[in-house]
Amino acid sequence: MGRRVFICGYPKSGNTWLTRLTADLLGCPSGGFLEPDGEIRHDNSTEGLHRVSRFVCHKTHLRPHQLQALARPRDVIITVVRDPRDVLISSRHHFQYRAFESYHRQLREKKRNWQKAVFEFFFKRRPRYPEEMAELMLRGGEEVHPWLTIPWKQYINESLESGVCVVRYEDLLADSPGECRRILQAVGVERTEKKIADVSERQSFSQRRKQFEARGQKRHVRFLREGRAGQWREELSPDLLARLDAEWGSILQRLGYTLSTSAA
Repeated sequence: MGRRVFICGYPKSGNTWLTRLTADLLGCPSGGFLEPDGEIRHDNSTEGLHRVSRFVCHKTHLRPHQLQALARPRDVIITVVRDPRDVLISSRHHFQYRAFESYHRQLREKKRNWQKAVFEFFFKRRPRYPEEMAELMLRGGEEVHPWLTIPWKQYINESLESGVCVVRYEDLLADSPGECRRILQAVGVERTEKKIADVSERQSFSQRRKQFEARGQKRHVRFLREGRAGQWREELSPDLLARLDAEWGSILQRLGYTLSTSAA
């Protein structure tokens, strides 16, 4: 059987990007999303299914210790982390759009009574404000989505303690070729510098956006959003940032992120 490479991370941390990049780097399929029950479903990370390789990559939000329990001896687990203040912003936008998209899809497919669909769109819990999303990330809760049940801090602490390869989203933005080399080292394979450079460019946010726009894949374009670091400086209030510093300060510094009080 082929070797599986699992890319895991807290939602909206760059999981899809890293999964596509790793699969392209290895020349293997990005086979889809691994669910808790072990099923694989196609999602935004799925591509290159025609590629022939001894590897296959899968995206998931399972925690590393859960994957280690499922993994075969030669499987590889890589986890991606991102500044949680930017995760907060991206998640709020994502889950608001997800509710809107689900509402339209259900009406279009006539899967439910239209009155119920309208009621859920307007009244079902979803994070309308940064403070609501922050509360979910701080304490965990499944009312918006089951993958948010685990608090962000717990997810990251478990990831760091698991001993798996950790890739920072911001480092991928700043030095994609350098992070590609680290990924290759974790998997135990080599690629030429030209291959690394080509994949880094091909999988960059700007190039992927152009590809999706050229194909008319509006859903993928919306999923990408901006893909930049440090948006929290522009969008989160001083009071909320002070609270996040108090709650996450030690782990932010451990991951190499600047506290908002230091960045002011």
